[in-house]
Amino acid sequence: MKNNCSYYSKYVLIVLMLCFLAANFAFSQFKDMPSTNQSNSNIDKMAVNDLAKRLNTSADSIKVVEKKEVTSPNSSLGLPKLDEMSLQVLTPGYLLKLKSSSRIYLYTASERTVEYAGPESAWKYSILFTRPAGNKTDLDLYQCSFLGTNCEIIISGIIDYYPQSNGDILATKKTSDSLQELIYISAKNKKNHITLAKGTNFDNAAINESTAQWAAVQTAKSPDKQAVIVGELKADTNPISIELPDRFKLSKLAWSENKLAVLGTIDSKTVSYTIVPDGANKAWDKAAVHSFPGIDSFILNRSENLEIVQIDDNGTPNIEVATVWFTGKRKVAAIIKNASLKDCNIIDGEYAIIWGELESKNAVYIVNYRTGEIVSALTRNIDNAKFYKQPVAKKPADYDISSKVKR
Repeated sequence: MKNNCSYYSKYVLIVLMLCFLAANFAFSQFKDMPSTNQSNSNIDKMAVNDLAKRLNTSADSIKVVEKKEVTSPNSSLGLPKLDEMSLQVLTPGYLLKLKSSSRIYLYTASERTVEYAGPESAWKYSILFTRPAGNKTDLDLYQCSFLGTNCEIIISGIIDYYPQSNGDILATKKTSDSLQELIYISAKNKKNHITLAKGTNFDNAAINESTAQWAAVQTAKSPDKQAVIVGELKADTNPISIELPDRFKLSKLAWSENKLAVLGTIDSKTVSYTIVPDGANKAWDKAAVHSFPGIDSFILNRSENLEIVQIDDNGTPNIEVATVWFTGKRKVAAIIKNASLKDCNIIDGEYAIIWGELESKNAVYIVNYRTGEIVSALTRNIDNAKFYKQPVAKKPADYDISSKVKR
């Protein structure tokens, strides 16, 4: 009995010591914690200094114009990153709006840290990209913010996809070794997937919102035999098939009012054609290449163009983003170092999306060609990234706001 008492006495002593240490640690943390006003001031300063560094400007030129108490759904302060774990607990913090040169930038913050959430205008849009699905042959389609945060899977098991300007998506899905489905995903309800057609080798699909029609390229067993199929934007329809001109190799397809336009090459020469699928005459009309929808997207206005080019800096590949005036005057907005250019496009407003490689890995860059800010550089395991004219489901500004902090 004496031995048992001795054993339990030691056990109780250890528990008491642990309680004492825990209480002492908690007291020290409480003692060192800044007051509310001091904490608010530090958060403002951290956010301002971080933005000044990003924009390469003076901190004095940046103002905190709004600050609200919010509750984030996880410990990532409302900006969960792809492949990174975060505690799924309600986390109190702040949403800050900073102003620099008439532009608004967002930050989320806890009592001790701040997280950059990018330009407020960038949250009107998002990025789509694919990653291998479980079987490693099909792909999962993801949507994420420009920062690579707030991701969700839209559809699994696809081969390719084609986002539309109105936010709808067309995707191809393999159903067997030889057959595919063309899937319609509405921007209003991404969980509702409609099969538009079944066949082989769908490619380059587009929607005509005004006429509720879709079109896609279909390649026969012979690569030289291509046709455009056109149907109504609903299930169980009988699409029509229109053969492309002889020797024509398609690169792009788009709608222009009730006309379907194609851009491609014949004997290495770039050419364009149009056709009215519902017209009596099912013949392709030759069109000017510069009239193809979107071909002039790099013309910013009557006086200014945008250039995104690969440059070489003593053997190091860089991507240069510049604006060029009609006089020939050239202003370099940004340089992405150690990157190789694959493709690029202009996003509404003042952003460009650039696809490339960084150290032999796929990379996606979002660049503000007016300020020169490289908003994000996504270098994770992603592929086939495209601009999407829809916001992510959950944005920093959507979090529950408890009360505004008085400044």
